[in-house]
Amino acid sequence: MTSQSWTLSCLNPVFNPNAKNLQGDSIIVPQKILEDIQHLDKSFYQFIVKNSGETQTVCCRVEEFCANDDMYIYMPSWMMHNLYLNDMDDVKLCLMETELDSAKKIVVQPHDSIFLTLSDHKNILESSLRLFSSLTTGTSISISHNNSDYSLSIVEVDPTHQYVSLIDTDVEVEFMPPLDYVEVKPNDWPTSEQWPLDPGVYIKEEVCGDPKEY
Repeated sequence: MTSQSWTLSCLNPVFNPNAKNLQGDSIIVPQKILEDIQHLDKSFYQFIVKNSGETQTVCCRVEEFCANDDMYIYMPSWMMHNLYLNDMDDVKLCLMETELDSAKKIVVQPHDSIFLTLSDHKNILESSLRLFSSLTTGTSISISHNNSDYSLSIVEVDPTHQYVSLIDTDVEVEFMPPLDYVEVKPNDWPTSEQWPLDPGVYIKEEVCGDPKEY
C-alpha cells in the first residue's frame, strides 16, 4: 500500500514560520519530499503518517511543500493527539501507492453531547468533512464551528477499510450517542436484564413509532 517513506520531526502548525492554519487532514512537509516524488505519474498524492513505534497511523494529504532544509512535518493538533505525539517526536511519512476507495457511509460518535444540540449539526459535520481528503477508522477528528472545536470519533466506515477517500463522493453520516451520554434506567426495565448497559449499547426511544435519533 505504501512505497517511499521519510523520517521527520513533527511540530504543531503554530511553529510554522508562515503561520499557516491547517484544516482537515492537511499537513506541511519539506520541499525535498516533492522532489523525491514529482517524477511519479500521479495527479494526487495521499500519505500515511506513523508514530515511531508504528502502532498508530493517520491518512492525510499535503497542503504545502515548505521550501526549507528542515525535515519537519507540521500537522493539526488532532492528528498529533491520535498518534500520541509531542513536538519534535519522530514520525514516518509514507507515500501511498494505491488510490483509496471512496467512502459511502461513516458512523461517527461525538465526544460531547453539546454537538448534537446544534440545530444543524449534521450539515455542520458534512460541511467540515469537505476539508478532509480521507478518514482513518479508529481515529478522532476535530472540526470547528462558531469559534468552538468539536471532537468526533470515526467508529466505522463503508466500505470497510482502515482508510477511505472523501474526494468527490457523497457520504451518508450516522451518529452514535456521544461519549458523555448517560442512559437513564427505564422504570419498566426487566429485572432479568443487565444494567447498566455495556459501553456503546443504548436504548432507542420510540417517538411516534419511529426510533429517536441522537
